[in-house]
Amino acid sequence: MGTAMGHAREAASPGRVQAFASRTLDFLQTIERTIDRLQADEAVLRTIFGDIQAFKAEVAASESAGPIDPEGRTCELLTQAAGAAQRKYDVLVQRRTSALTHARVDADDGLVEAFSACIAALADVHNAIEDLRDTIETMDSLHSPVVGTFSNADDLIAALKH
Repeated sequence: MGTAMGHAREAASPGRVQAFASRTLDFLQTIERTIDRLQADEAVLRTIFGDIQAFKAEVAASESAGPIDPEGRTCELLTQAAGAAQRKYDVLVQRRTSALTHARVDADDGLVEAFSACIAALADVHNAIEDLRDTIETMDSLHSPVVGTFSNADDLIAALKH
């Protein structure tokens, strides 16, 4: 019994209470900084999404005399950008899952919601990139020369190989 009382007095000592409060404050500040960064990232992603949407509309409305991306370099870069967005998305989903399962993160901290909003913005950017790439490829295919008509798939494939 004397040992339990000793631990109770030790747990309530001013130094331990101060250390606990300091650790708690540090943790809450870390959550706050993380939320701030996620909100800033979300704002940037929303701007990028708007820019991609506007550019896609401009490309779709253009009456180009020829292919937009004849060498395929732009579409390759867009594919790489979509891949990078997907990798970042996967990381953010993992981090949100960690926040959901962390014992010290409360539902009212706003951390999970901030992750979710940033994830949604990143998904929108990824999809906009893919839509832009698809638009460019579709428009370029309209400028491709017609090589004839084919009575079967084998003849078509043979013509495409030449």
